[in-house]
Amino acid sequence: MAKIPLVIDCDPGIDDAIALSMLLGHPKIDLLAITAVAGNVPLVYTSQNALNLVGALGFDTPVAAGAAQPLFRDQVTAEYVHGKSGFGSVELPKSKSSFSPLSADELIVKIAEEQKGELVLAAIGPLTNIAILFIKYPRVKKLIKNLVIMGGAIDGGNITEAAEFNIFVDPEAAQIVFRSGIPILMAGLEAGDSSALTDKDIEDIGAAGSEKAKLMESFLLSAKTLSKRKFNIKKLSMYDPAAVMYLLNPEAMSLKDAHIDVEIWGEYTYGKTVVDYKRTPNAKVVLSLLHDALKDELVAAAKRG
Repeated sequence: MAKIPLVIDCDPGIDDAIALSMLLGHPKIDLLAITAVAGNVPLVYTSQNALNLVGALGFDTPVAAGAAQPLFRDQVTAEYVHGKSGFGSVELPKSKSSFSPLSADELIVKIAEEQKGELVLAAIGPLTNIAILFIKYPRVKKLIKNLVIMGGAIDGGNITEAAEFNIFVDPEAAQIVFRSGIPILMAGLEAGDSSALTDKDIEDIGAAGSEKAKLMESFLLSAKTLSKRKFNIKKLSMYDPAAVMYLLNPEAMSLKDAHIDVEIWGEYTYGKTVVDYKRTPNAKVVLSLLHDALKDELVAAAKRG
């Protein structure tokens, strides 16, 4: 079976690190590049974190830096969840590799043209890079097979009562992306919350025994510590890994067609994803994800070493 040609746009971030650990070396995925955006922490950290993680896992996947701030708004970050560096208590050796000489949008359009309509994009951070890509290179829309987004929610939020973090950081960018006409899969808060990890799950991932397993366990334990301190949680929702499950095991997801748009004006609804099942669909939305399927993929990734 042919591998999925993929570019992932991300803001590492602990859960981004776990998602990348799942994708790098996966037999179904040809990860052609990683592009970084400001989000969980500033770009200087997210980009270096991506480069360091690729090196720590033994790969040479190209990494390109993208937008350092939202299109129009002041930057919002989430150090309270990911720590100052983005990786919590985990410290990786600094990579000896260099960033791609191309910016994130330049690298994506180059790869999209090479893949001739087969490229899949996964965007698991704020959507600034993707919006810039569509603004600068509108022709690229016809070259992207589909776009998987970690962002939004059917109802409610995690940074405000109405909005999920990735969309709230740059809702104007998100609105541009959802109105692009590209086939979209939105894996919002429901995907991660329905498949949240227990302490036993984290132990089982670490028990795989490889160096990668130990690293993944360290990330998850750091996320648990930071999230418990802030939110007093009992289970750990891993939103980015849940989103990329669409690429690895879509049968584990419950999906529904919907029309999705983004609120950019409301004082209390700013950043909300408006999910409407009555209008003409422009996306599929994840209603839920099977917990055991996510855990199995995480354990399998840990065992790949």
